[in-house]
Amino acid sequence: MYYHITHLTPEAPDILRLRFSDGKEGTIHMSKYIDFTGVFAPLAKPDYFRQATLHPIAKTVVWPNGCDLDPKELYQTVAQQPS
Repeated sequence: MYYHITHLTPEAPDILRLRFSDGKEGTIHMSKYIDFTGVFAPLAKPDYFRQATLHPIAKTVVWPNGCDLDPKELYQTVAQQPS
């Protein structure tokens, strides 16, 4: 089953707080999952990281440079956190 992101709060320096359509929510420390190199390099700057938004169609996290994240991976990470 596919759950989409319904709420996103970017928190500096590299934390995303997410809520999914099934009600699961949690935080993800992005530095544990990605290297801030290549297309992800701008995300290392807290001001840029906080520009994360929710894509209106794909329902995933995107940044102004077009960088996006796999919502299935994000969901699996949040679902494994204790409630």
